[in-house]
Amino acid sequence: MEVEIGPAGVAGRFTVRVLRSVGAGEPTSTCALDVERLLAQRHGLEDSILASSIAARRVTPAHESSLEAVGTLLFDTVFAGQVREAYRTSVAVADTRGDGVRLLLRLTAPGLAALPWESLYDREGRIYLCRKEPLLRQIGTTPSAPTLPLEPPLRVLALIASPSTLPALDVAGERARLEEALGEQVETGWIHLEWLLDASWQRLHEKLLDETWHVLHFIGHGSYDHTRDEGVLAFVRPDGRPDLVNASSFADLLHEARQRPRLVVLNACLTAAESTDDLFSGTAAALVRSGINAVAAMQFAISDKAAIAFARGFYMSLARGRAIDEAMRSGRIGILGVTRDTLEWVTPVLCVRGDDTRLFEVKPGAAPVPPIAGPVSPTGEPDPRRMERTAPADGPRDGARTRSLQVEPAEGALTVGGPTGLARRVWPRRRRVYAAAAALVLTAAGTAATLLIPDREPPAGNEITAAGPWRLLISDKMANGCDVTLTDTDTGLEELFEDVWGTKSFQMQSTGTFRWVANDPRCRVVQRPGSGNAVLPFSWKAGTGDTDVFAAPKAPGKVAVQILAFNNYAKCDFELNDAADGQLVHLGTVPRGEGPLLLEPNGRSQVYLADFKGCDIRVFAEP
Repeated sequence: MEVEIGPAGVAGRFTVRVLRSVGAGEPTSTCALDVERLLAQRHGLEDSILASSIAARRVTPAHESSLEAVGTLLFDTVFAGQVREAYRTSVAVADTRGDGVRLLLRLTAPGLAALPWESLYDREGRIYLCRKEPLLRQIGTTPSAPTLPLEPPLRVLALIASPSTLPALDVAGERARLEEALGEQVETGWIHLEWLLDASWQRLHEKLLDETWHVLHFIGHGSYDHTRDEGVLAFVRPDGRPDLVNASSFADLLHEARQRPRLVVLNACLTAAESTDDLFSGTAAALVRSGINAVAAMQFAISDKAAIAFARGFYMSLARGRAIDEAMRSGRIGILGVTRDTLEWVTPVLCVRGDDTRLFEVKPGAAPVPPIAGPVSPTGEPDPRRMERTAPADGPRDGARTRSLQVEPAEGALTVGGPTGLARRVWPRRRRVYAAAAALVLTAAGTAATLLIPDREPPAGNEITAAGPWRLLISDKMANGCDVTLTDTDTGLEELFEDVWGTKSFQMQSTGTFRWVANDPRCRVVQRPGSGNAVLPFSWKAGTGDTDVFAAPKAPGKVAVQILAFNNYAKCDFELNDAADGQLVHLGTVPRGEGPLLLEPNGRSQVYLADFKGCDIRVFAEP
């Protein structure tokens, strides 16, 4: 059933036309709707929707009354008289056919797009329409493109754009959430997921020209351009500042693709919150009008759990050849699984072109092929995996570590390309440590070297020789994420640096000869002599790896860490290490809004802060 809602020529009144139905013809009616009053309730409604995901023991969800009231008002206003009769008849006809009614809404009056039409509630049937059957927002009458034959995997390119002068995004958290949502589908071969961090116009252009993508998933900032009457998205310039791209220009860029993406998913923050125009529908409408088949977005803020559940259900359904409206409903049903009282299923919005919602058709007999290089590792943490330690502060440091975050490349770094034999097939951490320990024991006993070869020997790589403390710089120029394994050639002990984005620096105390291998030839590994020389007080940005070494305050002084920016994190964890041997000296946590954190040097003369989560800090001495 296709329904158009547009201006009736009088303020506050609208024309409702049934353009198509299987019921009682194509009636037209007029209705009165106070759009401004409904828009004024958006913030309170959003708070209720988010609060509904907090588990509680109750028979009737306390937060649902406001959503049900808005949904009832919209339904009773629009579906009145002959329009309601057409809807009831369509439902009855569909039921006799064992089918359902797909509702397409075409909104042509300013302000209507910002209303939560997904909340439409039929009191007589006691149902929210979008939970029973698909509900879509149709943009224009342009015919849909033919269905694309799909042989798995569904190729998804995820873009993260976080310009330096806009509120910082939780880049690691956003990535972790989407990877957790799609982890199973990536592992089984239904979905191929790649990331483009600090997305710029040029880098996306290159990616579209080089490869085929079925879906673009955008994470970043957006606004609404009233002069052009369309949304804008904030990409990143080479200098890190925002590059505001209007939706029509973005659509032109997408047309450069070898095969234009059929679907764009928008997860963007509205920076002009006072606007009565809805960012997502504005941007979505422009993209769909330009030829993109479908655009999915969120009309309200959404919790992490609901976002993961939606993405899992949505992409799982889409990868199996379901129509986009069916995939949208699967995403809503996925959200319902988070907690039975949640209302966040109302948050997703789908705008489509034409009336054919089947974007992909899985080829008969096609089966997913698991990726050779291994799946995306799902993680429940909203931040990158940290360095693992099992030894106490006064004991030996563990022999393996995992670190990650993204930063800007260091200037003047001498770089060399590396081998790619690792290809993400790293040994399990426990096996690495045990193999190295066994090698040391057998060597001490004089056992033949041929008996010391582990079950999978890492390929040979570039060598680094260090006669004193040094820093290891790892750079990922192509934003694919670098995995680097560093092996001590004398002991066989390995250290794994996993999922390094941008450029990061790590303090290294061990001397000798080391061999390194990387999972991608575009990864760069650089040796820097010395450990740096920071002077208190100094500032340090998140994602730059270990801080430079600095002189610890003399007793009873302490190292103070003041948070300059939490960058959307609820807390920041810090570890103070001894520069001489890398041993953990003291650790602590700073919850949001608190600080400074005082760390005890415990008699060490030279110390540094180990790679930490996404908080910008200032370090100084506390007497």
